Amino acid sequence: FDIKYFWLPDSLTFSGVIIGILINTLPFILSLDYYKLITPLSYLLYSICAYFVIASIAFLLEKILNKPAIGLGDAKLSAMVSSWLGLEGLELVLMLTILTSGLFCILGLLSGIYKRGSIIPLGSFICLSFVAVWCLGNNFFLDILDRFLWWRYL
Repeated sequence: FDIKYFWLPDSLTFSGVIIGILINTLPFILSLDYYKLITPLSYLLYSICAYFVIASIAFLLEKILNKPAIGLGDAKLSAMVSSWLGLEGLELVLMLTILTSGLFCILGLLSGIYKRGSIIPLGSFICLSFVAVWCLGNNFFLDILDRFLWWRYL
């Protein structure tokens, strides 16, 4: 949807949040270890925080640039990612999204496919990054992106 219509349906992102929280909570419920249940439920808090942080960044960028830079669908998709992967996974997904979408834009500008100020479907890059981190794991990308994650050393 994002590539063709620049739109991410709420039904997709909200159901993704619920499924992500259930997947992270189910092992604790099945093992009847209710004392550890608070840890997977923190994924709900991660989702809420991710949404509000990305939505706030979108709001600030719109005020600074006088045009929308990030859609709220991207904020909802980030909430979904954090419900599946947690904050560390979200951090990696956002870094990969920035790098891949930036490379895509540079190549598009150099080839003449895109013009300056063109809109790109950021949700598509978030989805690709999410699948990569989910399949290969956090540690794989932490080793590769170590130098890009400078704030971890502050």
